[in-house]
Amino acid sequence: MIDEALEIIEDYLNGESDTDDFKTDIAVLVDMDYSDMKEENEEAADLIASDLLDILNDHEDGSCLISFMEKVSDVYERIKEVL
Repeated sequence: MIDEALEIIEDYLNGESDTDDFKTDIAVLVDMDYSDMKEENEEAADLIASDLLDILNDHEDGSCLISFMEKVSDVYERIKEVL
């Protein structure tokens, strides 16, 4: 499940999905599979469920997309570090 989250993030950062789809995909993944992710790696699961969702929830349509992508990229790198 964490690999799936990383793939969703990578697709977004590579421009293969738009912001709305990205937000929806991550939210659904966390909602449906958080407990499975936590079993895989608790620290990575918490970064996805807490830090990444906070960024997604704080992002307003029309706000600076570059800043948003930088924050997403930062969390992505932190997730990869703990794996």
